[in-house]
Amino acid sequence: GRDKALLPIGGVALVSHVAQVVRDAAGSVTLVGPRERYRTLGWPLIEDGVIGQGPLAGIVAALTAATAERSLIVACDMPWLSAAALKELLAVDSDADAVVAQSHHGREPLCAVYHRRCLPVFEAALRESELTVRRVLERLRIVEWSLPNPRLVTNVNTPGDWAAIWAAVEAGS
Repeated sequence: GRDKALLPIGGVALVSHVAQVVRDAAGSVTLVGPRERYRTLGWPLIEDGVIGQGPLAGIVAALTAATAERSLIVACDMPWLSAAALKELLAVDSDADAVVAQSHHGREPLCAVYHRRCLPVFEAALRESELTVRRVLERLRIVEWSLPNPRLVTNVNTPGDWAAIWAAVEAGS
């Protein structure tokens, strides 16, 4: 019932925590989301071009606005992400369309580096109403990058997930 991006962690919104990690790893960061919701956070911001189409629309917006050949795309709800791990991901040298983090759950398409040439594939998927990013990845040449710790891409989807994260924080793990 709440916007998980705005959950408090370390005195800031979760999205700001993740944005700082991304900026530390990549040198810059831009949020993708509703301006009215996130404009007060102080980060550069672009809006989804297509509202209500989930993460795929966010990826399309990010790649459309990107000036670099490759873009690090990360979900806003991964409190354990680290700049060191993201730097490793960014350092993977490949001519693949995408370098995607791999955990025991499989590919993590919202912790990946996408080449700008992926944009037409993602746009086509949106037009076809194929919104499952993992399925769209099947259309790309992918290099999988094994996470040093699968916990890094743990995300917050439910109040129970958030409670488990806070229990781990309080336990010091």
